[in-house]
Amino acid sequence: MPKLKLLEVMPDIVAGYGLGKMEHHRLCVMAMCAVEDRLRHGESIGELTDQCECVSPVLRTLAIEVNDCRWYNERSRTKWALETVPKLLDTNDEKHDWRRLKAVIKHLVHEIVVPHLMVFKYPEFADELSKSPTLEVCVSIRRQFVELSFRSMYDSKKHEEVMHWMHIFQAMESLHSHLHYRKYVIDTVVSVVTNLATMLSTQPNDSVRVHKAGKVEALFNVALTTP
Repeated sequence: MPKLKLLEVMPDIVAGYGLGKMEHHRLCVMAMCAVEDRLRHGESIGELTDQCECVSPVLRTLAIEVNDCRWYNERSRTKWALETVPKLLDTNDEKHDWRRLKAVIKHLVHEIVVPHLMVFKYPEFADELSKSPTLEVCVSIRRQFVELSFRSMYDSKKHEEVMHWMHIFQAMESLHSHLHYRKYVIDTVVSVVTNLATMLSTQPNDSVRVHKAGKVEALFNVALTTP
């Protein structure tokens, strides 16, 4: 277990879903970062918050997504959170974030979207995107899904699937159009993963979070390890 000042103050701390509750020593990973950052600078714990200026907004968004995905038990989530806190501190570097985003988008396209286009039997789109993941290609594929949405109007299951893909490629378009804004780009990446997880889920409640978990954790690890 890493040596953290917050463990000296709250040795029984538990990582919880959502922001958490200070009085119960149940905090999300970003609330832990905020507490640790204050304590290491000699400040009081202060109010509960998941805002921490020294943490990259790209890593922050993905860390929250991983934290809030379904975990098999609290011990696993807590172990992950406590090990992750020191890796997040002092990562807010805009130039580094653009390298992280480039790596995240590459992983999203080639390791998540393209394979799932194959799973859902759109091999021509998968091939096109894999060879040239440009704005023009994303626009072209999105327009083709628009056409498919009209053709699938009387097949509700297929229509819902096509609409998800249409929204995914609309989001992929916006990735190319808003690359100047880190938070917007990473939020859009998460929305793509959420749409895919929704398509893959066959049961209500936690199933979307289950399908989303591995994907956001992979993206987080890519961002975290990008030099």
